Amino acid sequence: MSWVFPGTGGVAPAAIPLDQLRARLVGHERVHAELRPDLDALLVHGPFPALPLLVFVGYGGASFSWQSGEKRHPLGDVTGAAAEIARYINRNASR
Repeated sequence: MSWVFPGTGGVAPAAIPLDQLRARLVGHERVHAELRPDLDALLVHGPFPALPLLVFVGYGGASFSWQSGEKRHPLGDVTGAAAEIARYINRNASR
């Protein structure tokens, strides 16, 4: 579900930090990620065929969240969030 917010040009506020996170994951962490506006989320794909990781903005807009909200990182630290998500999605790659 996507919402339209006055003063944002029709863009949901969560879309902006999610797009910044996507750019960081793709450009610096070399992780495939795609924005899904229909889900208000970012899908992050790991190195193996599996379900993608769903990353969303949660906790009142304060954090990037994943793993059903069990994992989170402050919204203001896109670089750190990208590094943490890349480690998480690639945690079994060396096995």
